[in-house]
Amino acid sequence: MEERHDLIIRGGMVADGEGGALVRVDVAVDGDHISGVGQLDGATARQVVDAPGQVVAPGFIDVHNHANNEVDGGILRIPHADNMLRQGVTTLIGGNCGGSPLPIGKHLDEV
Repeated sequence: MEERHDLIIRGGMVADGEGGALVRVDVAVDGDHISGVGQLDGATARQVVDAPGQVVAPGFIDVHNHANNEVDGGILRIPHADNMLRQGVTTLIGGNCGGSPLPIGKHLDEV
């Protein structure tokens, strides 16, 4: 029986997360989940991306940025925000530097 997926990324280089060398594999995606990793030669998909020599990685989370900086106008005014996407960053966590446009001084004094 033929496997049918939403998306297959063929021949990309994938890290196993254990510190080993990159491995050339296919990655199948169905909906918003990775449904297969390996040699998926018999599988088909609605969309196929040929990725030889390219690194395939999940979206990265940037845990330290200044995207919520009101002085600079936040994420919508940062001229390099689109570069974050090009680098694979799909999620930002802001506000962890302790700055705030809100009056939080009294709260901090109580803590």
